[in-house]
Amino acid sequence: MNHYIDVTLKPDAEMRENLLLNMLYSKLHKLLPQYGGRIGLDFPSYRKKLGLGAVIRVLGVEQDLQALQHQLTHAHKVAEYALITSVGKVPESVAHFARYTRVHAKGNSYINRLKKRHQARGYMDR
Repeated sequence: MNHYIDVTLKPDAEMRENLLLNMLYSKLHKLLPQYGGRIGLDFPSYRKKLGLGAVIRVLGVEQDLQALQHQLTHAHKVAEYALITSVGKVPESVAHFARYTRVHAKGNSYINRLKKRHQARGYMDR
């Protein structure tokens, strides 16, 4: 991941920023599987109280980003409500990156449902 593009939302008086960001993210989410995990997303404007911000930074190799940029601009018409920068090289001063994944923790209600299911099927002693 040595290149990036920034997708910045244009201000819109009719729609809130978070709705536009959701629309943009859903379009990106539909396109990403065809790149096989070679593209990552970053939210450089993220602030805890104000949300993800108005910029999505897309990271990857140059060829993948050019293809994605073309798809976003032409096929999905993202350019109507967002500015898409040209592909740029990640500065050499960036030495590290972080990878975050979402984990869905199972709560007590899930465990209780499993116990009831196993008891009903006779797999467990009551």
